[in-house]
Amino acid sequence: MLSICFPSYQCDVNELLTTLQNQAIQFPERTIEIIVVDDASHPPIAIKDNLVSFVRLIRNPSNLGRSKTRNVLCREARGTHLLFIDCDSKIISDHFLKIWFAISDQSEIAVAYGGSIYQDEIPPSEQFLRWKISTSKESKTFDQRKLSAGAFKTNNVLIKRSLCEKIKFNEQLNGYGHEDTLFGFEILQLGEHIHQIDNPVLNCVLDTNEVFLDKTQQAIENLVLCRSLVEDKVGFEQYVRILSIHKRISQFGMSSILVLGQKIFGKWLYNRLKTGSPFCLVAFFDLHKLMRLNQLLRKVD
Repeated sequence: MLSICFPSYQCDVNELLTTLQNQAIQFPERTIEIIVVDDASHPPIAIKDNLVSFVRLIRNPSNLGRSKTRNVLCREARGTHLLFIDCDSKIISDHFLKIWFAISDQSEIAVAYGGSIYQDEIPPSEQFLRWKISTSKESKTFDQRKLSAGAFKTNNVLIKRSLCEKIKFNEQLNGYGHEDTLFGFEILQLGEHIHQIDNPVLNCVLDTNEVFLDKTQQAIENLVLCRSLVEDKVGFEQYVRILSIHKRISQFGMSSILVLGQKIFGKWLYNRLKTGSPFCLVAFFDLHKLMRLNQLLRKVD
């Protein structure tokens, strides 16, 4: 059985569920289940009547966050394989389920990542930051992902249930971001290979620049927490690019330059990113993250 798992918060999942239903009925010989966990949305997520018999809806009594909600899905799933899809995704291939069925039949594959992409159309300036960063750094082609053995996100990924039960998402990570980074690292630590599959979904929702910057700050805080939780800190720093860059800067005694830069133009840089102005946007964003990371690491090291 294939368990399709949706962690959901403040999201209308009906279009996504309808697409899956239309594809699933083409494979009557296959057994699937769809589980939606509503992480205490206000108002609660509603499933259309024609989909109710097709979906198992679980409501968290309070907001548990990304890691705990995914662990709820792991516990509730009955399938041998779990397919995690974010609730704000759109399925763009008519063969989406067919491909995942074929992958789940290959017993040697424990983890397979299908990829995700963003829209080609340029959004308005108030959403440009998230779009630009995502299309530059996250929307990797299949060929690009094949070059990186550790490419992994919790959106559109198939994982054997037995592996989920072994690793679990770390519930100390309460905020936004990097629970997938830690999970992916632990997969590799167990000696498992993350297979790259050409079966992407479309990420449909773009945050405003300000919301994305707030999420970025939360993600950096979570990354520092992840670093404190792993036993192999050296390996984790090599696995995460921004940690690797920061370590090299620190080894050359240059982290004080980041402190000075934060004091002199950190606020200007933040406000500049918030406007969504395209000039040097990716470079400015990388510098902003690096200075914030340096600020946090100096407190804990």
